[in-house]
Amino acid sequence: MRQGGPWLLVQAVLVFTVSACDHDHSLIGSRRRHFHEELAQPKHRACGTSHDNPLHGPQIAAAERRTYGAVQAALGGKGAVAAALAASAFPNSGVTLPITFHVVRWRGYSSTADMVTPPVTEQQVAAQVDVLNADYSGTGLQFAAPAVRFYDNQRWAGDCWGLLGEILDAVVKAPGAAVNILVCDLASSGGILGVMPDMPNGFNELDSSQAVAIDYRSMPGGPYTRYSGGRTLTHELGHFLGLLHTFGEGSCKASGGNDGIFDTPAQNTSSNGCPIGKDSCPDQPGVDAVNNFMDYSDDSCMQLFSLGQTARMQAVMLQYRPTLLATAMRLAAGNTTAAGSLPKPSPPPPRPPPPRLPAPRLLAASALPPQAKASPPVPGKPQLLHGRKAQQPAPRQAKRSQRPPAPPPPRKFLKASPNFGTTG
Repeated sequence: MRQGGPWLLVQAVLVFTVSACDHDHSLIGSRRRHFHEELAQPKHRACGTSHDNPLHGPQIAAAERRTYGAVQAALGGKGAVAAALAASAFPNSGVTLPITFHVVRWRGYSSTADMVTPPVTEQQVAAQVDVLNADYSGTGLQFAAPAVRFYDNQRWAGDCWGLLGEILDAVVKAPGAAVNILVCDLASSGGILGVMPDMPNGFNELDSSQAVAIDYRSMPGGPYTRYSGGRTLTHELGHFLGLLHTFGEGSCKASGGNDGIFDTPAQNTSSNGCPIGKDSCPDQPGVDAVNNFMDYSDDSCMQLFSLGQTARMQAVMLQYRPTLLATAMRLAAGNTTAAGSLPKPSPPPPRPPPPRLPAPRLLAASALPPQAKASPPVPGKPQLLHGRKAQQPAPRQAKRSQRPPAPPPPRKFLKASPNFGTTG
């Protein structure tokens, strides 16, 4: 018993320690699962984009007038707006914008606070672009096959919202060469799904702030049951192209509502879920556009951009993003190979082969029509053949003699006078 007493005590301590460790690991795993479940079920959509920008006012109206004429004046005339769109400087065939995704991760995960959700893959990025192209069909805007860049950075993966400016300065090197998308953990650090840091204003086209940031869980295949359909990026790119939220305090007092678009009804409050028929401005015509991509509805409820919103996005591309538009036009011409790459020189056109002259065709006398051989030619009068003058034979030159030419006569030189060269 004396020999076994200490050994039994050691065994008891080891068993207690292992049990405590197992309990701690179980508790940590439970907390992680609880954290993941909370993140997977956000109570509402949250966007960090501010409406305090120069586009909300006379500037954007002036841009639309420069681009489409009296678009804002056609408050009830959708036909006039459609005609203005067709006659504008924006390419009728539309443009395809190059797009680059900057994905933050750390040790195989997209966040230091979430060790449950799988990291973002290139397949998810491709699926996200498919959603964008479906949502923006009919606006004249599409997106090219994406370029994807990964960044392993513990600080960025732990506090993307707090370090947003630093991250964008580091990764967005050519704002005018492509649409730049930052994918990181915004929900844990900022409580939002996406943000457009600085709306376009005509002076910031080439700033690193001209990018969009989204939470990685909002992409197709993410854990958000209501917000993982890819519509967060559709919404934020609407801000990138000059659109505001369809709702806002004071909207019921203004014609055209909060966003200044003639065909989006006035809407005082954001939508949660999919409340079809909701009317937050009963004294204004129309009900809330809960199906619009610029509301806060669930992803499955978002379905459309209005005609007026399409006009504004095209106006912003022409007036405030000319460098990006020119890049897209070069891409359409086949002069770029990837998103953000520089244009490559066009090869010289191939030299055309020399033209082949047809061989002359000789007609036998029997093949000529009867009128061409009815009468012999009259001297001094041109002969007509099928209504055309026949060529007259050239006069024959006299045959030259075969004798060698006679030598020229000898040159005679006059004898100089004795007085030559003297003055008299």
